[in-house]
This record gives sequence, C-alpha cells and structure tokens, in this order.
Amino acid sequence: MLSTALKFLSVALLSSRAAAQTIEPFVLDGRLDSATASDGTYNSGGTISVNGYSITIPQNLQIQFPAAFAPFGDFASAGSFVGHEVSVTGNVVNGKAIAGLVQIGEYLLQFSSGTVESIDSSAGTMKIKGGPTIRINDPNGVYSVGYTKSPLYTADDENPSITAFSGFPMCIPRSSSDPLCPSSNRPAGQSTFQAPDPLKMAPFQVGDYLEYSGINVGGTIVCYTIVAPNVQITTSGAPTYIRVEDAIVGIFDGTTTSEFGDSRFIGYTSDPNAAITVYAIDVDPCTGEETERSVGAASYKRGDVRNKWEWRAATTTTSKYTREYVLRLSTGEKLTNNKINAGRYVQPVLEFLFPEANVPGIVPPVNDFSNFPFLAQGLGYDNQGNLWGQLNPWPGASAPATKSCAPYSPPASTSSTAGSASAAAGTSGNANVTIVSDPAVKDIVTIDSYTYNSSGGGQVTVTASTNIVGYNANLKLYLTNAATGTATTMTYLGNGKYSISLTKTKKPANGITVASDGGGSKSTTQVTA
Repeated sequence: MLSTALKFLSVALLSSRAAAQTIEPFVLDGRLDSATASDGTYNSGGTISVNGYSITIPQNLQIQFPAAFAPFGDFASAGSFVGHEVSVTGNVVNGKAIAGLVQIGEYLLQFSSGTVESIDSSAGTMKIKGGPTIRINDPNGVYSVGYTKSPLYTADDENPSITAFSGFPMCIPRSSSDPLCPSSNRPAGQSTFQAPDPLKMAPFQVGDYLEYSGINVGGTIVCYTIVAPNVQITTSGAPTYIRVEDAIVGIFDGTTTSEFGDSRFIGYTSDPNAAITVYAIDVDPCTGEETERSVGAASYKRGDVRNKWEWRAATTTTSKYTREYVLRLSTGEKLTNNKINAGRYVQPVLEFLFPEANVPGIVPPVNDFSNFPFLAQGLGYDNQGNLWGQLNPWPGASAPATKSCAPYSPPASTSSTAGSASAAAGTSGNANVTIVSDPAVKDIVTIDSYTYNSSGGGQVTVTASTNIVGYNANLKLYLTNAATGTATTMTYLGNGKYSISLTKTKKPANGITVASDGGGSKSTTQVTA
C-alpha cells in the first residue's frame, strides 16, 4: 500500500506530466502522398502523409470534398486520391500531428473558363473553344445523361452547383426533346431573361461562357461546379434560386493576443425581392437530427444589377461552429420538376478562419476544436445505425465531455393530415406552442441573431421571431434597449420570422429592442456572432 507521501509524489508527477503536455497548431496544404485506414470499420481513422508530415486521422473524421463529406475509410480505400491537394488543420499533441479538419481537391483552387464550342448531348459533354472537353460529374443523372466513375467529386444535385449567374440551374440536354432540360427555357437571342418555366432547368448552348472546376480524367475535365456568367436567368416569386460564392466562418478564442477574421457569406439570387436568412445547421450527437439556428440576415448590395447579396459578421464572441449552413429565401421552398428544393441552399463552410497572433514573438494560438460540435460531440447515428462520435484521438489537450447515446432505434414512419399542427389561439405560456390566429395575450419575441459589421459606415443585421404563426405580428427594431425613439419595421419572412439589415449605422451603445404589435418585446446588448 502506498504511503501518504508517496501518493502525493505520484499525484505531483502526474500533474507535472499534464502541465508538460505540449500542443502546437499546424496548417498544411500540399500533395497527398499516401492515405492508410487503420481498419475496415465504418468510422476508421488512419494516417496520411503530406509535406513530409505523417498525420494521424482520428476515428470519426470525415473528409470534405467540394460537395460531399466522405468517411476516411472510403477515401483511403479508393486509392485514387494520391497526388491530389489536401488542406489539413490540426494540432501537434506531444509530438504527434493530429488532424481536426481535412479538405481535398485535385487542386483546391482549380479553375478554368472558356466558351462552349460544341455540345454532345448523348455523351453529356461540352467542348471548350481552344480548350478541353468537359462534362458534369453527375452520378444521379440530374443535370445530364450522368457520370458515375468518381462519385466523391460529385456536383451538388440538391443545391445546384451547375447554374446560370443567378443560381438558376442549368443542364446538358439528354436529347433534342428532353422534358427536364427544354430548349424552350432558353429564349432565342437573349442572355438576360425571366425563366419561361422556373420549375425546369435551362440548357447550356453553344456560345455560353463558362467558369468551371473539376478533376482531370483522361484529358476530360469532370466538373463539380459550372457557372455561366453571361447567362442571367431571373425569377419572380417562388421558386427563387440562390448561388453562394463565398462561405467563410471566423473562429473566436477570447484571447487578447489574437485577431479574428470576420464571418461572411456572399452570393447572388434570381429574385432581388426575396429576403435571405442564414441559419447554422446543428446536429444532435445521438439522433443525427438537424435543427436550424438563425445567425443573421443577408442584405443586397445597393444598386447592384447582379442581385448580389452579402452577410457579414464580426467575430466577437464564442459560438458553436457547424460544418454546414442553410440559406432560406422569404419566397419559401418549392419542389421543382428536377426534384430540387428551390428557395433554400445548404452550403458547407469553405474555410474556417482560426485566430492569428496579433503580436510578434509568440507561437500562434492552438487550433481549438472544442466549439465544433460535429467534431467534439459527433454527428449521431447514420441511416445504417452507425454512431459517428467524437474524434479519437482528440486533436487537443483534453477531449470535451460527450453525451451518452441510447441504442439505435430506427425512426418510426409517421403520417400527418392537413391542419393537424394547429393549436389553440391565444396560447402563449410556452414559446414552442404554435399560435395560428391573432394573439389574445402578449406574444413571445425572440432575437435569433444580432450582428454588427463596422465596414462601409457600419451595418446592423437582426433576425427575430415570434410564437405567432399565421399572423403578421409586425415586428419593429429600435436601436436602443427600450422601445422608444424611431422604429424600423422588419421584413416578414413567413412562419413567424422577421429580418432587417441597416447600413451606414453605428453600433447602438445601449443595444437593441425588437417589439411586436402582439405586445411582446425583447432587448439585448450582446451580438451573437
């Protein structure tokens, strides 16, 4: 039995070892030299070699492709990605480089442009004048006759990545009379026009100027994204389409020796009258169920005929960082003939901006992944009943506590009837209760997001909601922490949600208040991002 003195000595030694643990950040971008999975399990980790580093890939890490996330085991077993460019962010923990985030592309900034010289519909290809033949990486045959040989580099066929400038989806006709890609959706001699049938795609034509990215397969560029900037197809009302050009999220660590990059989403729409709200997609670490958390409302660039929009927020507070966001348009969702849910767009984060040291002579701050729930907690059960949990080993000092999950239970099939979601009017004791008529008592107002950006003379952006649904509660924003002074009416997005963006506006020293005609109000001085 250990003596008391020896026990204290043992504790002291353990404490000193913990204190001596070294953690240093690393960011790598280079050629993938090798990738090996540890075993054949669904969530296997392993190792990759990049720039002379042997990097540990934790269990549960998924590789980010341009329009897909793939298990590391599938990535490694494919054996076809050696030589491609990877970007890795992680930490060196006690001498071992452990990844937290991994992105891949044949070349991450691969980009080309040119004019369509000819189109072969039966082959699903387009010849670029003076350049290569290109085709769409289209495993499900949504945009063309299809291509199935490189599914991980797929184009996004749920959130269109093959589009006109506005984000309106485009296609290579499968035949001269393709009902899902009709020539009637390209009026002769016009490059800017309102879509004749907004529920169907528009075909590419000879003479279209394309900007595209993809992989080189035997001299053919197999594309995961194509934009035709000289084709502007607009819509009026539903369906409305959206294109995202940039999706960057700044990370906050609270230290005084760090500077933090702004978060920003930038893009274009087919209808400038549609208000845009940005939501983070949170994932339950056990069930895998997704919920949406409003982070802000985008604003259109004044006087810009391109329908350009932007959401930007200073990084001033700790948040929960998700790998995907969804942008929703106030015109609502509408299922198109091509099975696309127009009116929403799910966008993976293209780059996380980790803090940088703002003073010389110090080691850059550690890459802190503890506020990335999809890494720290996991993604929950998938459709096969596999539980995707926390990264292991953890790429940091100590792994965050995790949630204990019950055994997998397949989701029960449910059915609903029209009107079954209605609730009694006048109920307001619970913010989750839906009210579908004028409120009999005060409604409950929630400020979902409040962001401030100092550029351009200052911009205040607010999204808010009320538990009144089916009734326009007419929310107003006051640039003070009381409902006094001049109010600005917020834009109604439907379903009890509202947004507003004020430009050339100083940050209100006393915070903001959102007040409703239903009697409810909410104030805050804290920005949310």
